Amino acid sequence: MILNNPGNLRSVAGQVWKGTLTSYKGFVVFDTMKNGYRALYIVLYAYIEKHKCNNIHKIISRWAPESENDTKAYIEYVCDYMDMFALVYLPIWGAEMYVLGLAIAAYESGPDRVRPDHAMAGYNSAQIHGYLHPPKGPKI
Repeated sequence: MILNNPGNLRSVAGQVWKGTLTSYKGFVVFDTMKNGYRALYIVLYAYIEKHKCNNIHKIISRWAPESENDTKAYIEYVCDYMDMFALVYLPIWGAEMYVLGLAIAAYESGPDRVRPDHAMAGYNSAQIHGYLHPPKGPKI
């Protein structure tokens, strides 16, 4: 079954994402990969903004807890994919966030299933709907 869920987001009672069709074995089934990536990026935004998970180690430890995953291997994979250290600060918007979504999708679904065009469409959709906007500062 194709879930269109690149981050393997679990179904949560009361949480309805844009494009949710149903759930399958506890995971959300999205209508398109764009909407699956959109949800992935919104969750990452929440991890950084609300939960103060501002580096790869904190994000992946929350995303894939040791009770369910080999979190250390997951962190190493993402660090290698992004060519970053686990404790380096990640900004809430920009290229790092986009590539983090790709890295998670590659780990969860396999690198051969990652489509950067789908990820970019989902990333842009999350931005358009009020997530991942750069901070407003003085005009220079």
